[in-house]
Amino acid sequence: MAQGKQAVELTPEALEALAVMHPSNEEIAAYFKVSRQTIQRYLKKKPFAEAFARGKDMRDISLKRAQWRAGVEKGNVVMLIWLGKQVLGQTDKAAWEHSGPDGGPIEHRQLDAPPRPATYSDWLEQTAGNRLDQVFGEMAGNGHEANGNGTT
Repeated sequence: MAQGKQAVELTPEALEALAVMHPSNEEIAAYFKVSRQTIQRYLKKKPFAEAFARGKDMRDISLKRAQWRAGVEKGNVVMLIWLGKQVLGQTDKAAWEHSGPDGGPIEHRQLDAPPRPATYSDWLEQTAGNRLDQVFGEMAGNGHEANGNGTT
């Protein structure tokens, strides 16, 4: 029998070490050579859930430390802006105030809308009639004679 890679024993300590890398359940299952369902069952057990949470916490601390180094120690301006927003609550929001002449209120007035046709067929008749009058007028101006049924 050929010897394959030996599976890593699924312990809370091993899971904690792996959780630092932010793996998916599928990746954890592949690492331990078990099914995804097995990982889901283990993560419901208190020692494994706590170990996984500790690993994620360590990952977060490492990531924050790297961001801090990039921003503060290395002077990465983008990281400094991001840290300012996350840690200090700074924002990019600008306050805009609109006013009328001499700082007074903006004047509003109601515009009168054209009267609406009572029904869709009234609207269609008005719209189509206006457009047909325009088309026939253009045709008549070009030497074409319209016969009233849309043909020449």
